[in-house]
Amino acid sequence: MSDDETMPGWSNTLEPEPEVNERQERHQRRMLRLRVSIARDLTEILSLYGDLETEAIHHYADKSMPGGDALVMLGPVANLEAWNYRQLSELMGRTHAGISMDDRKDDPAPPLLVLAGWVDIIRQERDQPTDLRATIKREADYLRNSLDWLISSDINGDATFLAVDELSRDLHDVVRRLEDVLHDGIRPETTRVTCTMDDCDEKPRLTKVYSDVHPKYDGWKCPACREDYDQTEYLSAQAQHMHSEAAEDAWVTVADAAHSISRPANTIRTWIKNWRVSTQVVGSRPTTIYVYWPEVRIADQEARLITVRRKGHAA
Repeated sequence: MSDDETMPGWSNTLEPEPEVNERQERHQRRMLRLRVSIARDLTEILSLYGDLETEAIHHYADKSMPGGDALVMLGPVANLEAWNYRQLSELMGRTHAGISMDDRKDDPAPPLLVLAGWVDIIRQERDQPTDLRATIKREADYLRNSLDWLISSDINGDATFLAVDELSRDLHDVVRRLEDVLHDGIRPETTRVTCTMDDCDEKPRLTKVYSDVHPKYDGWKCPACREDYDQTEYLSAQAQHMHSEAAEDAWVTVADAAHSISRPANTIRTWIKNWRVSTQVVGSRPTTIYVYWPEVRIADQEARLITVRRKGHAA
């Protein structure tokens, strides 16, 4: 290679080009978010798993299946008749490796099977075999201790463990299933606002998760990239969504409409009174008034045009 030639993506000074740095930074940010998400879900799994036995005892007299789904979720330590009733994978060695939550969408897959399956895969990748009996804490501890390796990259910047996204989704599904069985937590509510993260390929709708502590701790989350949104970040994403094609035929609350055009809510109410904006009333005692967003945008554009003309005449 001559002195004038350079490697693709690199300059003559052997410094990475800006787009290379930016791509690497996006990857690093995504990996760090995955690390936080996996660690959080492992903590939730250990906490919720400890309540399964109490829930199973509570349903011990169920005629259809004594112990209910909680007993099934306890997996290998639970009643094998209930285990076979759900037709889940039989134990093989420590447990059956590599089971996916997607394989049994209608049945509550035992957390131990899911965690131990992933541990077996990771141990094989890292050449760390073990004959220790799988327990929920032992598997969770191993996964937690492997977090740095899971999000690491090789010398080329590629992910060391390519299935880290799938692992994260499976663990999150375990938390969701545990919550369903234990009737714990507050289920997320899907919003109309889509994710605005640059490194989120799917851009799904954000989900609102209500806090059971205080409304000020309510938040929003992208179910794909798992990014958390606070109030300010959500309002910014909402404003972007409201001015996109996806919201061209939407009904929105007065508050959302007012925020998206940076006007007081009373301005929207004035347009309603003047029959410039259509409304729909939802619910009863209390009711929620929804306005037709395309008409709100037209009214806002007309008002801004009038303001510009007035300033022009005044000048």
